Amino acid sequence: MQTKFILALIFIAISTQAIFGQAILKGRIIDKKNGDRLIGAQVYIPELQKGSISDKNGNYMIKNLPTGIFSVQISYVGYASQTQKLKITEGSQSLSFELSPTIISLNPDVSITAIGYSSQHNNAIKVENVQLKTLEQQASIGVMNKLSMVPGIDIISKGPGIASPVIRGLSQTNVLVLNNGVRMENYQFSENHPFMIGDAGISKIEIIKGPASLLYGSDAIGGVINFIKERPAAVDHLQADINLGYLSNTQGYETNMGVKSSSSRFSWGIRGNYQLHNDYLQAENGAVPNSRFNNRGASLFMGSKQKYGSFFIYYDYLQNELGVANPSINNSGDYKLSQLFQNIDYHLISSRNKLFLGKFKLEINAAYQNNRRRLHGKDIYIVDMTLQAVNYDIKAHINNTEKSNLIIGIQGNYSQSVNAEAPKTIIPNYFINDFSIYGLSQYRIAKVINLQAGARFDFRNILIPQYTDPITTITSKVNQDYNNLSFTLGGTFSINKYLLLRANMASAFRTPNVAELSQDGMHGNRYERGDINLQVQKSMEGDLGMHYHRNNWVLDISAYYNQLYNYIYLQYDTASIGLGYDRYLYTQTNAHIYGLEAGAEYAPWKHINLKAVYNYTIGQQSDDTYLPFIPQNKFGFEIKLHKRKVAFMQNTFISLGSTYSFAQNNPSQFETSSTDYFILNTGIGFEFVMGKTPVNIGVYGQNLTNTVYIDHLSTLKDLGYYNMGRNIALKVRIPLDYRIR
Repeated sequence: MQTKFILALIFIAISTQAIFGQAILKGRIIDKKNGDRLIGAQVYIPELQKGSISDKNGNYMIKNLPTGIFSVQISYVGYASQTQKLKITEGSQSLSFELSPTIISLNPDVSITAIGYSSQHNNAIKVENVQLKTLEQQASIGVMNKLSMVPGIDIISKGPGIASPVIRGLSQTNVLVLNNGVRMENYQFSENHPFMIGDAGISKIEIIKGPASLLYGSDAIGGVINFIKERPAAVDHLQADINLGYLSNTQGYETNMGVKSSSSRFSWGIRGNYQLHNDYLQAENGAVPNSRFNNRGASLFMGSKQKYGSFFIYYDYLQNELGVANPSINNSGDYKLSQLFQNIDYHLISSRNKLFLGKFKLEINAAYQNNRRRLHGKDIYIVDMTLQAVNYDIKAHINNTEKSNLIIGIQGNYSQSVNAEAPKTIIPNYFINDFSIYGLSQYRIAKVINLQAGARFDFRNILIPQYTDPITTITSKVNQDYNNLSFTLGGTFSINKYLLLRANMASAFRTPNVAELSQDGMHGNRYERGDINLQVQKSMEGDLGMHYHRNNWVLDISAYYNQLYNYIYLQYDTASIGLGYDRYLYTQTNAHIYGLEAGAEYAPWKHINLKAVYNYTIGQQSDDTYLPFIPQNKFGFEIKLHKRKVAFMQNTFISLGSTYSFAQNNPSQFETSSTDYFILNTGIGFEFVMGKTPVNIGVYGQNLTNTVYIDHLSTLKDLGYYNMGRNIALKVRIPLDYRIR
């Protein structure tokens, strides 16, 4: 019945395409202060993945548009970006934009991750946008490690190649990672299992800090990180880019190249990437044995953009070989000798489609992913398991107007994990089937109040065909059902054009994962045992936030309190004393996490920017003992000098930044305290034109003073290894852009 209903909706939508005339949006982009025409400004409609670049007269034109309400984004270097919700009608529609010069980026970017496509200032759920430019201007290795500069985000690491995100003190299965909106199915029951996300082909990263089960179901208790794909090329343009990098600490090489093109109706693109890194160097005691890694990958997309909808298909492949750091391994220079490695092959095929019927919009998204993980030495695979999943998400935007937006949708997932013939089985074979239905509404009152509310029901079945109880040793089949009702309620209030207040209350949940239910054996250097009777973990979080901005300064403050029920964690088993190894048991308790995040940016002069961020987090169980993997409180500061042109160099900048991490004196029962540390970073970059081709060059330094330190979230801490010492990165980017009509 459900399938027939969906097919009927698709048929109705396609069959009505003939009633629409062609819509055209055109106009001019000028400097508001002096009326100058802006050349090369971008006009982009994220929901349609369609945009244009203003010509030498400042004019732009986007053809073949559907009618309806859409958010349009206008941006130009050195000017305040604009985001407007527009009603596009049939025929030719003329709309010009006036941009004001600014020295502070207010970043009113369109959010994809929260409720549809809307300005993040309208979302009760705070969405942090991390732009590609911010990611590129760092010496950190790997895209996950680069996120540690965002307030409220930290990284559990086992060297630069293995990194897992922490959002407001929650990690692993409590954090959901999306690849362009697709829920990544990952063996995330361990901090040693990184998400398969490459550095290449990302336009920005959206981060929801706090519960988001209403949007994505189980596992989004801590928050969501969505890696958004690069934009298609501007209409009637062929664009390409070449990116090269060298990193001194690992003697590492990074490269990726991409080509893409768009016409009024079709878009395509292809990209390839490769990275090779040797063992990383500590500030003292030399290299960390077998912390080396390499990866290679490719991605492509193609899509059709019609006046009645858009239809895109994506393919991603990433192959990653990660060394497993171990003090007993001989540090040989031969990369292929008998070290211990994780070998991961990841394939993702996804389809994202939208149908536009005036006020009614229908999104139909589906994906298939295959994640094969092997642990191997020189001649043998020790662990070999494959996780496959099929995801779908179908949602309708009903009564989508300039004041309101109602979303009703269904989501589902079917996944299975199968062990191949290998000596060690970490978790048994299993099957998971998810289904959910949800509704989310947003309503605007008098242009100053935006209210948001929603509810969701989830059902999950976990099937383990052959499960051996660790206590009774009886083997049987496990077939368990879980369900949950989630909600969110909140809003934003614009006191005036400068001050915005945000408040939200949300519930979230996650079911026990298969490792927590069934694991019984050695995992790494410790014995872990699950509990088949674990209950659903739930949370209730309240958030309060304030955003204030003027032309030359911005202030953001957020406070939160997250109450966790049936929090699942590993508890040390004192009965294991004398066994020759440590044993940990999965158990549950109530807990709470609370904290504060603050960020400020000030430009006292048009060529200088000052930025400061602060993050404070406390996590405790109901008996007042502390939770594991709670990051150190941190304060960061950066000063940046920039100028549009210096001699032959354009868009020049030089920056000096620092991070002070306070001592973590509240470790959990199987952790140790961590001392404070201070890190100094820097960067310098510029662009010059070679012929008609722009060349971007950047030199970035991390841990300039070669500080000896161990971050509290480093899983190499117990092995006595320090974090990375000084690292200098040289990066070159060559963008190419050709108008093909």
